[in-house]
Amino acid sequence: MSRKKKKNQPYKIPILPGDTVFAPASRDVYRKAKVIDSQLKNDNTVFRIEFESTGTTHFISAELCYRVLNGIIVPLEKPTNGKQKFCIWLVRKFGLIEV
Repeated sequence: MSRKKKKNQPYKIPILPGDTVFAPASRDVYRKAKVIDSQLKNDNTVFRIEFESTGTTHFISAELCYRVLNGIIVPLEKPTNGKQKFCIWLVRKFGLIEV
């Protein structure tokens, strides 16, 4: 018997201009924002976003943004720390949706 290797596919969710994401507005505060455009800086994806509540525009790293897919909040990049992994587990466990 031979063992097959797993294919390591990159964990990325495609985001296009005009999509809505949750972006950090301040420490531990996430607000809805609209993606204006995306850029690649130093091998990292960066979004130019506009917050819906205030109308201000900012550049935010994709690692810090979240998106709601089928009622599940998922990070746009692969979860890097234990807090993000725990949040994904918690949201999936209790079936929480966007508030």
